[in-house]
Amino acid sequence: MIATTLPMLIYCFFFSYDMRKSAEESYIEQTQHTWQIVSSNIEHSLSTSIDVANKGIYLNGTLQDLLFSRDSNAFSYAESANSTLLFSYMTNIYSMTPEATQIQFSTYKAGKSFLLTTKNLQKYLRNNSLEKNGPSPVPAFQAYIIPPHRQTSYGHQLNHISLSQEEEYTDTAGTGDLVFTVCLPIYHLPSPMTPIGQLRIDISMEFFQKVCNFLYDQSEQFYIVDSDYHVIFASDPSAIGATTSDPWIQSLIGQAADDTDLFVSETSGDALRICQKLPGDSYQWYMLKSIPKHTIYQSSNNQLATLLLTFSICLLITILINGYSILHYTNPLKKATTFLNHINTHTQNLNSRLSEYVTYKSEDEIGILFRSLEEMMDTINNFVIRQYELEIINRTTELKMLEAQINPHFIYNTLQCLATKSLEHHDQEQYDYISSFGQLMQYSMDTKHTLVTINEELSHIDRYIKLQKMRFTNHLSVFFEVEETVRKIIVPKMILQPLIENSFKHGNLFKWKKGTILV
Repeated sequence: MIATTLPMLIYCFFFSYDMRKSAEESYIEQTQHTWQIVSSNIEHSLSTSIDVANKGIYLNGTLQDLLFSRDSNAFSYAESANSTLLFSYMTNIYSMTPEATQIQFSTYKAGKSFLLTTKNLQKYLRNNSLEKNGPSPVPAFQAYIIPPHRQTSYGHQLNHISLSQEEEYTDTAGTGDLVFTVCLPIYHLPSPMTPIGQLRIDISMEFFQKVCNFLYDQSEQFYIVDSDYHVIFASDPSAIGATTSDPWIQSLIGQAADDTDLFVSETSGDALRICQKLPGDSYQWYMLKSIPKHTIYQSSNNQLATLLLTFSICLLITILINGYSILHYTNPLKKATTFLNHINTHTQNLNSRLSEYVTYKSEDEIGILFRSLEEMMDTINNFVIRQYELEIINRTTELKMLEAQINPHFIYNTLQCLATKSLEHHDQEQYDYISSFGQLMQYSMDTKHTLVTINEELSHIDRYIKLQKMRFTNHLSVFFEVEETVRKIIVPKMILQPLIENSFKHGNLFKWKKGTILV
């Protein structure tokens, strides 16, 4: 289990690390691609509104002349022909900017302020004493954007509401009244140094909500911040319009401002943070997002959990199969071990059969081992039986040898008495026969000496022949031709006597009147 589990856990660790790294890279790549599309949409929408505003003014010479005129009666009231011409221009801008809530135009020469509310397409006109030849905050023919703020009426009385009431209304309005304003200075062509008015387009925050609502979820922080750290849009509505001081936002904006790729990312703690600079001539905005890592790793964590679950199930199945297989082999081995221990402690049970204790029919290594053990037990049993039989034989031999130790003494004593009687009766021949027989028996029954000299063996033969002559009357001649150097050679005892005995038995020496033995 350790050999199986440990490599798998190591694999899961590297798999998790690689999957998380891949998930992070994939998330950054996907976010970068999506943000490029969104930034292009924002740039296209704002640049379209600015282009329409520019073309509506600079391609309409009559409208330029009216705006350049100092005649205060040129726009006497909202329904006059000149006013209608300017409101038509503003309505055309609204048609290309549906998220606009108000469009306001200030003419410096005539000193008038025109306001178009898009909710009900109401037109308002008033004298503009607040702006007189206002200087342009940007280079000629370029627009600029004011960060989100509460919508105002630019001094106009809307639907018979007094100015003070309108200001009070706007001050107590919620975050839904926040707008950002696109400002476009208007010049009298061909002189780029003569401003004749300024166009302001108030755009609702719905513009960003429609474009950016799919870029983040509830667990993520999303911001659009300008270079002065004003929050243009955020996933937290309370942060819109404020100035952020978050260190990570300022750090990423600083990196993106210096990065030619306009896209940077960093990992901090448990969050991934990314930033992309939005391309645009009228603004310098940055999209930022902080994503918890567990959100990015959710897919890889699910895959890892699925992998671990699958591995756990497979490991459990493997354990069950291996457990069954191991028990299939170890149980017979345990029984065989018990049997052998029993045999070891009770040697009288050697006739017991291993097959009576263990049933194993497989023709594998265990089966071969059991058959070998049984054959070995039979061999040991036969060996023990033979040893037992040999021990009995040895005991019998010892008894016989003890008996043999008693009989020779009796025989020697008896022969000694007979020899003494023969001497008393002066029977020298009988005495020689008895002495030879005694010496012959003593030589034969001496078991301590198994090696003798040839001279001793010849003496034994001589006594044996003398006794044989006593039995038969035939004339028998015996000749010994032995060199002196040979007599001292050591040979096994009784090596020559059987040859002499065979000469009597098989040579039929006693059937001949004259026989000869030459040694």
